[in-house]
Amino acid sequence: MMISIFKSLHGDLESLIDESKSPNLFKWAQDFCADDAVDDAVKDVLPETNKLMEFAQVHVANFKVSKKN
Repeated sequence: MMISIFKSLHGDLESLIDESKSPNLFKWAQDFCADDAVDDAVKDVLPETNKLMEFAQVHVANFKVSKKN
């Protein structure tokens, strides 16, 4: 699900995964993030992207604060 957060922030996978170096991983990530790829049973247990985004933002902010101290 962190892949979906990254895509939300950056709009693509290319800046996260180098397709020329990891073509199978790149293809898997594309397939996994496709709207119709995730089974309904899996969708029921995965958190929504916006909730994960909020979670990540809080932890990044906390990390920045602790790094300054």
